[in-house]
Amino acid sequence: IGREEVPPPAEMSSFLDAVRVGDAVTAPSELRTIGAQETIEATLRKLGKHKILSLPVVAKGAASAHKYLGIISAADILLHLLFNEQFVSALEELETEELSIKDFNHDVESLLQAPVKSIIGQRSESKLVFLIRPEAPLSKVVGHFAQGVHRVLIGTNDKPKQHWLFTQSDAVRYLRRHLTHELVAPTARLTLEELGLAAGPKNMVSVSPKDSAAAAFQKLMSTRWTRKSNFDSTGDEKCVWDLSALPILDSKSHVVNMRRSLARHTKRPHISKYMRQIGTISQSDLRGIKTENLHEVTTIELDTP
Repeated sequence: IGREEVPPPAEMSSFLDAVRVGDAVTAPSELRTIGAQETIEATLRKLGKHKILSLPVVAKGAASAHKYLGIISAADILLHLLFNEQFVSALEELETEELSIKDFNHDVESLLQAPVKSIIGQRSESKLVFLIRPEAPLSKVVGHFAQGVHRVLIGTNDKPKQHWLFTQSDAVRYLRRHLTHELVAPTARLTLEELGLAAGPKNMVSVSPKDSAAAAFQKLMSTRWTRKSNFDSTGDEKCVWDLSALPILDSKSHVVNMRRSLARHTKRPHISKYMRQIGTISQSDLRGIKTENLHEVTTIELDTP
C-alpha cells in the first residue's frame, strides 16, 4: 500500500501508445445511467437486473456531457450500508436468529430510500468522472487505472448518447487477447517481482477464510492507499483510493483455494465464479447483488464448511 507507480517496460508502453481507446472496446453496449433523484434501492435493482457493477448518475433534464454527477458502484452502496449502525445492528440480529430475513429486509429498506446522489463522494472515485476521447491512446486510460481509477467514460462532449464505460477489466481482457504480440509478450513473460509489483509482507493486507463476507468487504473498502495525483480535476496533489481486491490467506499465509465459494452457499450464484479459482475477494464479486440477497452476501463466511 502506498507504493509509487511503476512505469511499464518500453515495449509495453509503445504498444499502449499505438492502440486507440476506441479500438480496445469490443461491441460497446448501451450506457445505462441512473437519475440523481432515484433511490439507492432503485439503483441496486438496476445494477442487479443488468448484472453490472456501476452506473453513471445523471442530473434530470441535462442534455450535455456535463450531466454526469458521478459514478455509483455496487461497492459504494455496500459501503453505505456496512458502516451504518442500523444495518450492522440488523445484521447482528439476523446472524443470531433474533430477526427473520423478511424483517431484516424490512429494517434495511428505509436505508435504501435516500436519493442515490446522497452517497456520491463517500469514496473519492464516485465523484470523479473522466471522459476520454475514442481516438486517445490506450496508455492514457491505463495511466488513470494505474492511479487507482476503476472505470472511465469513453466518448466526446458533442455526442452524449454515444458514451460507454471502459473498466480495468476491459483493459485486462484486451491485453490478454494480445499476449503474443511482439510488444506485449516480453512484459507478459516477466514475473510480478521482476516488474517491481510484488508487495513485501509489511504491505500485505488480507482476510481470513473464516471472516464473514461483511467483515471482508468492510476491510476491503476501509483500507486506503494514497497515490500522487496527475488529475487536475481532483484539486489535490494526492488521491486516496480503496483497494480493488484482497487475498484470502490461511494461518500460514497461503492463498486459500476457494472451491467452496460464496456462490455455492447462496440461493443464486451472484458472487463471481472467479472467486473459487483465485482465492480473493474483490469489488467484482458484488456483480448481481440485489436488495433480496443483501443478507446472503454479508452474513456467510468466506469458506463455509
